[in-house]
Formats: sequence, structure tokens, C-alpha cells
Amino acid sequence: MLAVGYLKGVAKTCFCFESMLRNVHVMSPSQKTRDALPVRLHDGLKQLGAPLGNAANLETYAKLEDIPWEGIDLVIESATEDLTLKQKLFLQLDGLARPGIPLTSNTSGLPIGELGKGLKNRSGVAGLHFFMPAHLVLLVEVVSTETVDSKVVETQCARSLPGYPVDVRYHVS
Repeated sequence: MLAVGYLKGVAKTCFCFESMLRNVHVMSPSQKTRDALPVRLHDGLKQLGAPLGNAANLETYAKLEDIPWEGIDLVIESATEDLTLKQKLFLQLDGLARPGIPLTSNTSGLPIGELGKGLKNRSGVAGLHFFMPAHLVLLVEVVSTETVDSKVVETQCARSLPGYPVDVRYHVS
């Protein structure tokens, strides 16, 4: 799993995956975020009572190009709520991720369909929101658009997510 974005969003996403023994790769251009994330993750795992060794599954990167893309099965973007920024990120992700890998966003205020405009592979672009508290409520809202391949939600997301996907189609654009 790859998470891209700011500390609060990435920390929540990492915590969900790390508490369930998933490998997590995080890209943030901010050195401050990359330095703070392992500490926040360790503290969250400790509060949960999850094995602290799970924090060893976390890798951080300064650039998307440095990530070992052959091992990425799901991308979750959680950058600042800026449509232009997110569209630029999705264009980069589209060029780096393997075909068929879901490119998801944790946005709650931007139209998901707008994030995928101009991409070669729009069939995997979706929104993704964990029900809270994520370590207790194993449901993940997957916000689809008219271009999403339902197999992405039914298979790839179901395999990759630490919970059960709930397919929602309301951000159609």
C-alpha cells in the first residue's frame, strides 16, 4: 500500500494498515512529516495494544519515483484539499503505478471524477474513507465514479484493504 500526503491523513491511513500487518510505503516531500510518522505510528500501535514490531513495515520516501512500484497494490492519496495539486499527483501516479492498481483519494470535499481527468487508466480512480474508529469498525467506503471498473472495488480493494469495502456511487462527475 502506498499513502501520499500530509501527516494527519497519512498517519491515520498507516495506522489502519500497520495494525493489521500490512506493508506501507509513504511518500511525502516534507522531511518533517517523514520524521514524525514513525513516532506517531509507534504511539498509535502502543495505544491499540498492537505489536510494536508492526511499525517496521513502514517505509518513507521523498519522491514518488523512489518507491518500489512492483510491490504496490493500492494507492491512497491524502494530500491537502487542493484540486490542482491532487490532479498533478494523480497524473504522476498514473504513470508510475502498474495497470489495474486502484488510485484512491481520501478527499471528502472534491469530486472524485475530477481527480481522474486526463489519466490513461481512470478505471481504478476512487475515493476511500475508513469508518472510525478504523481499528474497530472494519468498513471502508469506496466512492466510485462512472469510469470505475466494479472489479476494482470487488477484488483489488477487498484484497488490499484492512476491512470490508462498501461501494458508494455519489461523486459522479
